[in-house]
Amino acid sequence: MKRFYSIKAKILLAIACIFFTVCFLVSIVASYIIGAKTYHSDGSTTYSFRKEVFDDAGKAYAVLALSKYDSGFNTDLLNGMNCYYGVIDGAISEDADLNDNSIYLYRNFAGVSVPSWNNELFINSYTVNDKTVFNRSEQFLGMFGAQNSILTDTSRREEVFEVQGIGYDTLGSKAYVYANDRFFALDSFWYGRVMDDYVAEAHNMDSTFSKIWSMNNTNGEEATEENEKLFIAGNAYDPISKSIEDYKLCLNSSYGQKGILDGDYVADLSPIHDTLKDIDSFDAVGTRFTYFNDPPKIRSEVENSQNKRFTFICFPNEAKLSTKGHANDYYAKAKKIVSVAYTIKPFVPIVSIISFVMIWVCFGLFIKAAGHTKQSKKNCGRSV
Repeated sequence: MKRFYSIKAKILLAIACIFFTVCFLVSIVASYIIGAKTYHSDGSTTYSFRKEVFDDAGKAYAVLALSKYDSGFNTDLLNGMNCYYGVIDGAISEDADLNDNSIYLYRNFAGVSVPSWNNELFINSYTVNDKTVFNRSEQFLGMFGAQNSILTDTSRREEVFEVQGIGYDTLGSKAYVYANDRFFALDSFWYGRVMDDYVAEAHNMDSTFSKIWSMNNTNGEEATEENEKLFIAGNAYDPISKSIEDYKLCLNSSYGQKGILDGDYVADLSPIHDTLKDIDSFDAVGTRFTYFNDPPKIRSEVENSQNKRFTFICFPNEAKLSTKGHANDYYAKAKKIVSVAYTIKPFVPIVSIISFVMIWVCFGLFIKAAGHTKQSKKNCGRSV
């Protein structure tokens, strides 16, 4: 033990304690990151580390492609890389057929099957416009602070539009207003169905909408007494009163007014249910009548008219990656990182155990040597 009594030895022991503590903590974190798994409802398992690394590479490819969304999606550059990728107009549902060529604006993998969502496939939807900031970094791992991102201001502003028609979709149980040459879903807080015994002080809006329908009628087919129709943008709809007896629609305005509209003046929009259900649900939040003047107006939050939505997908081109001298792009780097990580994975627990043991050995030696010096040991053996 005498060799540990010197100041230099104690400093080395302290450094050793710190070193093995760091090794232990790093090995624990590495073991968690590399070995983490995600269990899916279909019974499949994904190694989260591998998925995260390849997803970070996918984000980098998305930046490259969409930074040229108005000029060919950077095909000249990306087609020389180790990725299959495709760009879809708008957002898609999770059950969409990604092998259907008709949904793509562009893709470079015709005849190649798209892997499952839980595998190496990267898929994400983006909103872009002429003020979007595309951040690109050669180093792509987000866990190390790399910035590969698409930043777009998606905030909405309130606007007021003159009402051009109103209808109700019985299949979706939702009311819609046609204004500014498009349908707006009304916020359900601001309307409801009422019966004849509704409050007497509610404003009757039949005459107001009668004028609107009369004006619309000049743009479409003429209505007949036998088959009265309500026209929106030149398209004829039956009134909701033909399918629901004694239907009345209650409308609430921003200023506390209540209005009642007879079913004869509410269009039955169920024939276009499939079109209406695709309206962004966020559009309905807060959409309501401002006041019931002539003509009535609605207030709604709308997004930037310059916004474009794209869904970007990509996955590794294994044929290119296996070729000698392939491009050292994001997928090549991702594959190398994952390969190294899984090579050292078996040794991580061993390092963790050894580090833990050495922490206590060094700490024990340090504590034992802390109260001694070489000089004090010599003095203990000197006679008085």
